[in-house]
Amino acid sequence: MARSKTFGEGRIVRGVVNSADASLGIAFTMYDHLGAVETLAATEYVRIESFQVVAAAAGRQSITNGGADTAANQLRAGTFLASSGMAGNQLALYSARGSVPKIFAPVGQVDANFEGRIVY
Repeated sequence: MARSKTFGEGRIVRGVVNSADASLGIAFTMYDHLGAVETLAATEYVRIESFQVVAAAAGRQSITNGGADTAANQLRAGTFLASSGMAGNQLALYSARGSVPKIFAPVGQVDANFEGRIVY
């Protein structure tokens, strides 16, 4: 399948995680504007422009640049009550080059999504 065209601002993508356990980190699955799964080349990265995270369990949630859940890799993080989470828009959060962003959350259902672009 051919990749979507790349314009100056990059390819539009939507990232999704729906999991019962993101305690060890789960990479977002990314989809293009037609719903096809997108992958990253080694020279590309993801720019997150908006996101939402909701977790069933209380505790710490974080979105990382694709790496481990450390302060150096965190794009956004916080501690939240059960059945709540975090959101943001009009952002420019960047993954590491060639890495898909990850979500970390307590054991229990977590639903997360982002909208952004693949850029190089």
